[in-house]
Amino acid sequence: MDIVRAKRGDCKEISKLRRRAIIGSKKSEYSSCLLKSNSFEGIKEEFISSQVFSLVNNKKIIGNVSLVSNKIDGLYVHPKFFRRGIGRALLNYVELYVINKGINSLYLYSTKDSVGFYFKCGYKPINVAYSFNTIKPLVFIRMEKKLI
Repeated sequence: MDIVRAKRGDCKEISKLRRRAIIGSKKSEYSSCLLKSNSFEGIKEEFISSQVFSLVNNKKIIGNVSLVSNKIDGLYVHPKFFRRGIGRALLNYVELYVINKGINSLYLYSTKDSVGFYFKCGYKPINVAYSFNTIKPLVFIRMEKKLI
């Protein structure tokens, strides 16, 4: 398995992976919002402002993470590979990447279901944020990790 910088040509495969991860995680209250932002067009737009990395196994993308400056803007793992260390490997990679860029902390907005995972990886909850882009407001938890 290798972690590589994703290419624009990977957008379709990345979108498919993310959509499977969202549906596979059964986070129903977040699904419509997350599915919309992870469409093929949404991924293409992401490449303009983000650095996108993919974990590749046998020439297939099985995990993916986006980074905007010191913000993790999305971490996704194919459902067949849940709980196998893929998410942690992607986090570790991004953490080392930003340390080498002189950045000493990272933050992210977690769904309620993923807070435990990020907490185990050393991220601390900072505050609660709400998204009002849906009929029912969605709750996200801002989490942060000091790297140095």
